[in-house]
Amino acid sequence: MPKATADKSDIAQIDSFYKDTEIQKLLKVEKLLDICDNLDMQIIKLLMEGNNYDTIADKCFFAKESIKYRIKKYIKICKLNTKSEFIELINEINPFNF
Repeated sequence: MPKATADKSDIAQIDSFYKDTEIQKLLKVEKLLDICDNLDMQIIKLLMEGNNYDTIADKCFFAKESIKYRIKKYIKICKLNTKSEFIELINEINPFNF
């Protein structure tokens, strides 16, 4: 008969799983993907290609401030501090196959 509750060793294994850096990165990207629509993916793709805010805004037909706001939102969702950290995370995980 299977046990109904977890013991301390089960909890320790779960804790160590979620403390793994790779798992933490994947979870951050998963949170981002949960909110992404087509525009978000286009913005991220253009950002990953090295485009600046003005170019992204022109290509997406949005105001520069709207693009800045969305990118800041992505950074916050991923619990990062800077745009360069965000770019590094996306480059490493590459969830959109850019």
